[in-house]
Amino acid sequence: QAVVMLSSMWFLVSVPVTLFQPPWAHLRVGDMNLLQTLDFLLGTYRVPVGGIILALFVATTWGWPAFRDETNVGSGPIKVTVLWRPLIQFLIPAAVLLVFLAGMGLLPGAS
Repeated sequence: QAVVMLSSMWFLVSVPVTLFQPPWAHLRVGDMNLLQTLDFLLGTYRVPVGGIILALFVATTWGWPAFRDETNVGSGPIKVTVLWRPLIQFLIPAAVLLVFLAGMGLLPGAS
């Protein structure tokens, strides 16, 4: 079932990418064609927002004990300890959000 779903998704994503070449190359959004526009939107928004969502998921939904236990499996000498919890729960989401906002030019003094 998962293979059929992922194969269908890849097919649906690959058809427009193929058509962005000569058949749809004339379609433009601003000064970019559709493929460049999608690349800009995904690279600018999806990656940082995904990072924030992932950090918040680890900190809240998955839960700290499950995260710590899973990351310490086979980790060798470096272990996630209770000291990492504020880092994972607060600092990383805030840092990713600040980098995202600075990259969009929404923070004063950020260039």
